[in-house]
Amino acid sequence: MVVKTRSVLTALAWSSAILLLFFFPSMVSSDYWVTVFINIIINILLAASLRTIMLVGHISLGHVGFMAMGAYCSALLVMKAGFPFAAAFFCAGLLPATIAFMIGYPFLRVKGVYFAILTLLTGQIIRLVAYSWADLTGGQLGLIGIPAVGGFESTLDYFYLYAGIVTIGLAVLSLLERSELGR
Repeated sequence: MVVKTRSVLTALAWSSAILLLFFFPSMVSSDYWVTVFINIIINILLAASLRTIMLVGHISLGHVGFMAMGAYCSALLVMKAGFPFAAAFFCAGLLPATIAFMIGYPFLRVKGVYFAILTLLTGQIIRLVAYSWADLTGGQLGLIGIPAVGGFESTLDYFYLYAGIVTIGLAVLSLLERSELGR
């Protein structure tokens, strides 16, 4: 009976969170607050990915660098190579995943605080490359003039795009944790 009550409460909490996620921003009239909510949901996915790494028994301090790499990859493909948003979005996931896969095997052989130091070093290297390669990344000013996604006119449209992506990402992470591979 306790397990059934807990699962009902969990389902109710998730349903409430999803409803709040999708309906609250439309009640806010300021683009500033919608942008704040966009940053919150992006960081929720980042925190959830950190939780997944911690379930393996490691602490990663550099996975933000891979997020930055994906963001720069997507923006540069759209700006300089003329890719459509969907293709750039897909490639933006492939590039950091490929690099993480290549360095993952030797990194995962290291345990404890040494793993955390290696991941922190990796994140800092990615940050320094982005700051130093000003011709490509805009340096410390970042990229200016990233074109809008076709059909998206308001900040609220972007919020719903990111909310959908983050919801799918959280569902995939949850399924991964509960799968045989996750165990």
